[in-house]
Amino acid sequence: MSIAEDYLRYVEEQMETQDEGFRIDSDDKAEWAVRKIRQAQLAIEKRREFVQREIERLQAYLQAETERHERSIRFFEAHLRAYFERLRAEGALGNRKTYRLPHGALQVRASGPKFERNDKQLLPWAKAVGLVRIKEQPDWSAIKDRLHVTDSLAVVDRETGEVVPGVVVVEPAGETFSVKVEVN
Repeated sequence: MSIAEDYLRYVEEQMETQDEGFRIDSDDKAEWAVRKIRQAQLAIEKRREFVQREIERLQAYLQAETERHERSIRFFEAHLRAYFERLRAEGALGNRKTYRLPHGALQVRASGPKFERNDKQLLPWAKAVGLVRIKEQPDWSAIKDRLHVTDSLAVVDRETGEVVPGVVVVEPAGETFSVKVEVN
């Protein structure tokens, strides 16, 4: 470790323990602080990339294992269905639609048809027979243009002066400070 790195580590430790004693009062210190911010941003970015690579690796593993187990499930389900149909054909089930085993049950259930629909083509017919839903909701962008926040953080309509129900100021307007760091 170099002397400069030792000094930077010492300064960081001092900043953490005595934050109120640290001041930026020159361009040199400001430039140093901007470099420290960039180093921290790079460290975050590096860790984020590492974690993302690990997530992708684990997701690929999960997908491969899931596919393997799903193939196994489909294999056994197909054979169990054939067994169930054989029992049904032999009359061993009678009118029952369930065949119980110690660790589960084989069963059949009636199912309804599945539909694929094109809402653009379906909508005119649905309107004609009165089978259309209408969803009402406030037009927030138009409402926001009419709002005024008073000093007491009350929300009023600019045009009518009345207090607007259902709207609360969570964070008042103000300034946001940020530091822009150049990327080399």
